[in-house]
Amino acid sequence: MAEEVVVPSLPTQAYGTPKMDSDSNAAISRAVSAMTAQLEKQLACEPQTFAVEQTNGRLALNAGSNAGLRVGDKLMIADPSVLPRHTLEPSALDAAVLAEVKSVTPYQAEIKQVAGRKQKFKGAWVAWPYTY
Repeated sequence: MAEEVVVPSLPTQAYGTPKMDSDSNAAISRAVSAMTAQLEKQLACEPQTFAVEQTNGRLALNAGSNAGLRVGDKLMIADPSVLPRHTLEPSALDAAVLAEVKSVTPYQAEIKQVAGRKQKFKGAWVAWPYTY
């Protein structure tokens, strides 16, 4: 008894460069635009900030030499609810002070206020490297 072998018909394929329909092209364009927007948002050039902690009247940062801080570095300290969002409002800069790194370990830096009005540092304050 001979077995019959059935070979399915293969679709004919045209050789050369395949054509893309306009719907696929538009979908790819939308996906690339969305990906670009997300990357631009994630890679935005925002200044590095450090959280300021106050214990027993001493100010410290949650970053140290591993974050690039060195003794003598200057930092601007401010309440993040005021700066930089409300910089142009009257008296907004009264809440900003200049500090200097006094000691540093790999993961922490002790800082001291060197200019600006005396502050109580209540709430969540942040520090930015002072580069001017």
